[in-house]
Amino acid sequence: MKKVFTAFSSLLLIMLLLSSVLADDAKITATFDGTGKGAARQYTHKDKDPFKGRIDVEVVNTGAEPWGGIYYEIVNVGWDVSTVDFVVTAPYEPISVQNLSNHTVNDNKSGAVMFMDFHKDPVMPGSTATFTLYTDNTISRNWFAIRIYPTPMPPSTIRSFVSVGGTVLLLGLGAVFVRRNHKVKMEKFLTRKSLCFLL
Repeated sequence: MKKVFTAFSSLLLIMLLLSSVLADDAKITATFDGTGKGAARQYTHKDKDPFKGRIDVEVVNTGAEPWGGIYYEIVNVGWDVSTVDFVVTAPYEPISVQNLSNHTVNDNKSGAVMFMDFHKDPVMPGSTATFTLYTDNTISRNWFAIRIYPTPMPPSTIRSFVSVGGTVLLLGLGAVFVRRNHKVKMEKFLTRKSLCFLL
């Protein structure tokens, strides 16, 4: 009986510890039909002990243009957020299903900002992307909000996509033209040779 009680107590203690560690984690699901600050969505995070945690974000592009990046901003909801930070050091680097070109963090007094740049692997219209980021709120220990908005592809990247696509199209059309033109010339050549041979 004593062994059962000890095992039960140990299991209960482990469950309590795990629940307190996971209590700070959050999941955000959002759809965006546009880009930029005008398309931003804001989600309040009622932070709890241990005031550190991960935020899983799932976003769906329902708009007409591809996204080249996504912004995350820590926003106050009545409390100071100057000490709420995004954590980006190992092993808590941001995670993305998109191939990140880079990520930048600006921990400013009005609220930390993180930008994830994935313009080389854009989120296309109709696609879903997932991201994981980590926050540290161990100093202020207050609630805060996260504002999220996608950014459009940089114009230079769009031009490179168009120029690569246009180049491939022109090469393909050129190959068809050369082959067709070569076939016509070959038929004329064979017809002339055949006539000369017959004479």
